[in-house]
Order: sequence, then C-alpha cells, then structure tokens
Amino acid sequence: MAMKKPTRAENFDLTVLLDGIEHGSVVLPNFQRDFDWTVADVRSLIGTVLRGWPLGSLLLIEGDTDRDFYDPRPFTGAPEVSDAIDLVVLDGQQRLTALYHALRSKGGFEYAVRYELPLNSIDDLDKAIVAIRETDWPEDPAHQAQAGYLPVHALESAEAFYSWRDAALEAEDSTRVQEITSKYRTHLSGINQYRVPAVLIGTDAGPEAVARIFERVNRTGIKLGAFDLMVAKSFAPGFNLRALWDDALLRNDSLRRFLQDDGLPVLTTLALRNRGDVRQSAVLELTGPAIQDGWHAAIAHIEAAIDFLMSRLGVLDPAWLPYKAMLPVLAAVDYDVQLLDEYEFIERWYWSTAIGRRYDEGSNTSAVADFRMLRARIDPIVSPPRVVRELAIESTRGQQGAFHRTFLNALGKEALPALQGELDYGSVRAVSLFSRDDPRHMEPPLHLRTMGFYLARVEGKTSIRLPESLQFGALLDLYDMELALNRRLERFISAASGWIGERIPIVSTEDVSEEELFFGTDDES
Repeated sequence: MAMKKPTRAENFDLTVLLDGIEHGSVVLPNFQRDFDWTVADVRSLIGTVLRGWPLGSLLLIEGDTDRDFYDPRPFTGAPEVSDAIDLVVLDGQQRLTALYHALRSKGGFEYAVRYELPLNSIDDLDKAIVAIRETDWPEDPAHQAQAGYLPVHALESAEAFYSWRDAALEAEDSTRVQEITSKYRTHLSGINQYRVPAVLIGTDAGPEAVARIFERVNRTGIKLGAFDLMVAKSFAPGFNLRALWDDALLRNDSLRRFLQDDGLPVLTTLALRNRGDVRQSAVLELTGPAIQDGWHAAIAHIEAAIDFLMSRLGVLDPAWLPYKAMLPVLAAVDYDVQLLDEYEFIERWYWSTAIGRRYDEGSNTSAVADFRMLRARIDPIVSPPRVVRELAIESTRGQQGAFHRTFLNALGKEALPALQGELDYGSVRAVSLFSRDDPRHMEPPLHLRTMGFYLARVEGKTSIRLPESLQFGALLDLYDMELALNRRLERFISAASGWIGERIPIVSTEDVSEEELFFGTDDES
C-alpha cells in the first residue's frame, strides 16, 4: 500500500488565486504578519510578473483545515473569510497581497505602466511602472491614456487590456491603437495566464508536521515556522505573542540585531526550562499558559545572555556564535546562575565547547546535559579540547564552519578592550587578509582560510584594520604562508588556553582517530 504523501507540488493560475482572495476562500492564518511591503517592493514584483519571470514558490494548506488553530483571516483589503475555505496561505502573503492590490485596485494606490517609455528590459520596466495615490488617479480611461498611463489592473488578462484600450483610445487614432497594442503583446502580456508554483499541504497534516515542512521548504524570504505557530497557540485575550515579541525588539537594540525577527530561541529557552528539551517538537508541545506565564522572564534572560555574549565573550556579530544552541543554554542557566557572577566558570564551558566541536554531533542531547550541569554549578568539561593542526589550518567558512565562527568570535574577544563603549554590530567586520586573485595558489584558497581573517573597524565607507596585538599577530610580512598560518593558530590556541584555564594541545592528524577528524553536519553557517 502506497504511503500518502503529506505534500505535493502544484501550479496555480494567478487569476484564480486572486479571485479566491476576492471571494474570501483564499485566506491567511491569523498568526501571519501584516502586509508591510513598500511601494518600491510592489513595483519590482509587478515588473517580475510582467516579464513572465517566476516569483517564487508558495506554501499552502488545502481545504477547510483546523479553524481553531489557524484562526483564518482575510488578506489586507479583501472581503471577510468565506464559509468555504479553499486555501490557507502559509508562505507567500506579501507577494499575493502585493499582486492583489495592484491587479484589483486595492491598498490606496493605483499602479500603472508609462507605456510611452521604453519597455525592452526589466530595468526599463522598473522605471516605467509607477504608483499613484488613489485620490490622484484619473477614473476616466481616456484621461489615463492622455497622461500616458496604462493601469496594471488592465493587464491581468487579454480581455481586460482590450476593454481598457477601446475605452481609452479613439478608434480613429489607429497609430496609437497599434502602438499600445504592440507594446502589450510584446512586453506587457506576461500576467495573462501567469502560473504560480506552490507546495500544497494536505488537510490531514498536523501542526507539528506543518512546522517541520515550514522549516524544510521555506528557505527564502521571511522565515515562518514554530514561532509563528506558537503565536496562534498561545493567543488569549490580553496576550498576543507577536505583539510582545515586536515590542521586545523595539525596546532592545541588541536583541533585534542578534535575533532579527526570530523569536524561536526565546521559546527554546522556555522549553529547556520547562521540558528539559531544546528540540522543535518540545517547543511545539509548550502550552499556551506556559508561554504566557514564562514569556517576560525568558525575554529578560535572553537579553542577559546576548549582553554576556557580546560584552564578555566577543560575539560582536551573531554570525560568529559557534553554535546556535549556546544561546538558549546560556539564557536558561541565567535563571539560576548569574552569568557575570560565574564568568570564569561559564567561559571555560563556552570556549571548550566551541574549540572542541562538542555540538557538532548530538547537539540537542549535549545542550540539555550542559544546561543541567551548569545550573548546578558542575563543570561539564571533563578534559580540555584538542585541535587538529591540519584541519584548523585548512578550515574555511564552508568547511569546519563552527571552527571558523569560533576563530572570528575569538578575534572579537581580543578586540574588546579597544572597543569598550562602542559595542556595535555594524562597527566591526571580519575581512580576509588575502584577495581572491592572490598569486600564491593553495588549496583551499588563501582568501577563504579561517586563519587569514582579521577584524576591521568600519568608518563610513572605509575599513580600518584593528591593531595586530589584538589579532593574534601579523601575517603579511612572512613569505612562508604555511608557517604564518601555523603561527597564528598557535597564538590563538595560546590565548584560548588562558580562557579555559588549561592548556589546549595542538595535535597532528596522525595522533587522532578517524572519528575526531569528522566535523559533523555543521549546517549553521
């Protein structure tokens, strides 16, 4: 018996989707974000569709699914939800809302093409597409044509275009009729019969399955996932998780820059505290009351953990955090152990875990075990990590990514004395000492190698290299690059040994087992 697939691929006619929005049968889950695209964003998308280019895949649930969980609502500017729902849009709201507004004259603006301008390329189209406030838009098609405007809503179908053309232009003006008709056929008919690819989720898929599909399918655009689902699950009169998260981001600049719009680490902290688990399934099993009762404390401890990572451990860029699981571990520990009060104890765990690649494999299990020991003030580190020289020298962001992030993090820590009072993610960046076309041909290339990176302070459009004393030494005045990279590695490990209070040995590949040469499935880069 064939197993029923939870998803399938399908192409949808754009007009059918827009009709569904208009009739209230194509809807949004209530936990979706509001429409927030700019006019420039909408104009760009119109140009993409007019050229017949793909706008990206949608993620949809078919049929009248669990209304209590998704609490469907209409698109911005659309009528109320119908009694019979055909599709719930999980990913694609911004794109579909933009096209609904442009093609159905909603949202306060009329979009039009200045058809007398060149339309030969996408750049030409971008210049020709304009947005005019609804209050300034001439209602008479003849006046629109006289102003040089062809409304985008007249481009949804061939029938719509010819109806507008016949109303806007005098039949006797055959030259203009031919000119605009030619431009339509050549450059502006891309919306007609435009098809949108989508991943369609069956009605029998439960919330946890939907969250996993979010995670694996939605790799571009605004990320949706477990946090969005928990917004709906925890909703209650007087408690809106999305609003509370947005407020936290507004209040704390470091929180916003470190997590951007990803509130999942906060819920992961709650799951670690309440369920002793950091897996996504544990987050989805959190009850609404547990989130409501624990949210404010979790935010406070996440903020404390981020401040600790930045000001004491040198994570000046969130991309330098060796492992994502470290943040909820630190936040959860902060409930019981004030991070700043136990700095040396926490620092030993942090650098030993990062340099020793302890979360490369089984990170969930290791993170939970570390949390339980750290909160009890028990050192999880049995022995110091050791570094394999050959792997470290050849490491890049794409290979041994955790080690690459750890080194950049270490550079940030070394630079802290020079940056105190100026801890700003935008003020420092990591740059390679070597150019892409460096004549010294090595594999991996020098410009990618971890040991060749340094930190520079960004001032305006220029980058000023930080002092070499904060960079584990210089490289450029050595002709032997292998020797230079090795010396820098040794200086780095010497400093790290001081941070953990124990010597970190550097060994050769000949001294380790095959298992130690494997860096695991490091997919956090």
